[in-house]
Amino acid sequence: MEVSPSKFNEPEVIGESVQGPGHKTNNIECQDNWSAKAGENYVVAAVGDGLGTASRSAEGSQLATKIAVKKLTQWLQSDEVDVENVSQSEAKDAFQSAIIHARKRIETVAAEFDNDLNQYHTTLSVVCNTPNWYAAIAIGDSGVVGITVDDTYRRLVDREDSSSSSATVPLTGSPTLVKEKNRFDFDQTGMQTVVLFSDGLDRFAWSLENKSEPRQEFFGRLQDFITHIDSLSSEKAKSDFREFVDSDEFHNYSSDDKTLVVAHLPQATSRTTSSPSGRKKFSDREFKNAVESAQQPSITEVGEIVGCSHTTAADRLRQLKQDGVLSSREAGNEILWKVDQSGE
Repeated sequence: MEVSPSKFNEPEVIGESVQGPGHKTNNIECQDNWSAKAGENYVVAAVGDGLGTASRSAEGSQLATKIAVKKLTQWLQSDEVDVENVSQSEAKDAFQSAIIHARKRIETVAAEFDNDLNQYHTTLSVVCNTPNWYAAIAIGDSGVVGITVDDTYRRLVDREDSSSSSATVPLTGSPTLVKEKNRFDFDQTGMQTVVLFSDGLDRFAWSLENKSEPRQEFFGRLQDFITHIDSLSSEKAKSDFREFVDSDEFHNYSSDDKTLVVAHLPQATSRTTSSPSGRKKFSDREFKNAVESAQQPSITEVGEIVGCSHTTAADRLRQLKQDGVLSSREAGNEILWKVDQSGE
């Protein structure tokens, strides 16, 4: 089947929260939630994991993710913020403010209905990614991982330290503990992709040898998913992604709810594949010649011939297709490319 033109010239986000087997058996709604916003030069995403012992935790995770993303988006869109040149202190203040607003909103809702705040217990992880920097904060046991333009996987916030207690610290827990236990990180490096997930996927997302290192196999599969589609917003992408998150492969090893969010930022590639003079490090001709010379012109083989990363090859091939230079077709689990003679 011919692949439609790429839409990866803009930031895109895809996510799913699915009910775990334990909740399906007991007819309990999914207590995970996620929210995201993609702007012209940024993506903001959040994941909340409602605690199973809290009767209104699904509402808590929904409020927490929605408000945190809304506040950070408002901050980024403010005339007072220069998104390209945000400092660590500016980002930290904005993220701390976002989680405070999220908690206050939950407190307000609990008071309106005369409910205890602990009925809304939820974790919260939030990330903002731009071509020039990323920032992330986490309260509780969800994970945040970045994929660089060099196809390496980086933990963006430390995992929760549970050495002193087996219980996670929720956003709606003790204010002292929330202040003490939240983990914030900032770096003046933009990620190609950021991935957020609830602890229902921990067994698969973290290395078995080192529980603080992202698992190559899991994130490699997500990269393959991104490079084999043209838009995260397509119905096929959403269907395939939900099937992946809701698969028996994961449910057989964890009865918990599962949430997975993937945010792709193509600007990071265009920024790092240019020389200081502004010219592309790899020319269009190099990619065209690689497609013509490859025996099996897949993204991987073309990238190897040109000498660039898998992600860079995928983005440049899609751009050349959009420009009418190349065409593509699906062959099993791969996309094969060829020079479009009609565009010569």
